[in-house]
Amino acid sequence: MKNAAIFTVLFLLSVTLPAQHTWYWCNPYPDGSHLNDIWFTSADQGWAVGNGGKLMHFDGQRWTGYEHLTFQNLNALWFTDENHGWAAGNNGVILKYSNGYWSQSYSGNTNHLRDICFTGVNDGWAVGDVRMHYDGNQWTTLDTIGYGGLTEVFFTDANHGWCGGFDKFYTYDSTGWHLTPLVLSDIIAVNSIYFTDQQHGWVGGYYSDGLNYIMKYNGSAWSWMNPHPPLNSNALYFENPSHGWSCGGQTNWYMTDTTVFEFTGTGWIGSYASKGIPNALAPAASGDLYVATQYGHILRKDAAGWGYSNTLAEGSMEITFPDTLNGWAV
Repeated sequence: MKNAAIFTVLFLLSVTLPAQHTWYWCNPYPDGSHLNDIWFTSADQGWAVGNGGKLMHFDGQRWTGYEHLTFQNLNALWFTDENHGWAAGNNGVILKYSNGYWSQSYSGNTNHLRDICFTGVNDGWAVGDVRMHYDGNQWTTLDTIGYGGLTEVFFTDANHGWCGGFDKFYTYDSTGWHLTPLVLSDIIAVNSIYFTDQQHGWVGGYYSDGLNYIMKYNGSAWSWMNPHPPLNSNALYFENPSHGWSCGGQTNWYMTDTTVFEFTGTGWIGSYASKGIPNALAPAASGDLYVATQYGHILRKDAAGWGYSNTLAEGSMEITFPDTLNGWAV
């Protein structure tokens, strides 16, 4: 979950006599790079990463650009606390944040990395075309992933983790990673993973020719959630095993299709039809729910129902709320 504002691109033309014309970027500040991930350690300390090595910092008042340490796309962020963080991206790039400064963290490979997760300052994982582990001193490449790679990784603690991608799903325990097919009879692509604890988890995505699914974990085995929402789940969030949300789109999507569904403990019910396929959802401390869509809309559900929280000019990929009063989408 993340947060930032997606905004209208605005240039300002500065004219000085006799005839010097200079364009400079006015909005969004500091520039208009495509952002891929965002993380807040508090309401006034946040970071965002994006294409071309974009790295931005929020200090509670405004966003400012950080010096370029790479020109590779940065795809994922993870912080264990306000003084320790990591960013992972294309061609094996990993950046490390420590006590106010970012630096290169040598990964030893040139494969694309799509997600990153840490259970503590000295224990982390990065996945993509390879699977890598950080032991507090260095990164080690454990294996190379085949076609499609890995797109998601999620840990509840150092000895319990999951990762998935196209036709791949793995479970981690104290003995290492284990290939754990969600089903044996079909190809399944994993788009989203969420766990509330070691005994309760959910995976969403698609299988076969675009058919959609959500599966749940009960501590020992995975099973289909039937019925399930008729959408490709781009994001999952559960408050507890009896209440959760899924959002996404369908293969043949129409503006009238329901794109946000709520799990009530006994089944899924359609909650809202957004103008654009949702890419991310996040709860706020107030109990409200926020959804970001591909068209840059931010939707909010409160006690009165659904409505627009803000309308943005570009697509929103991730959303998060560090507290009740502050929220961002990228």
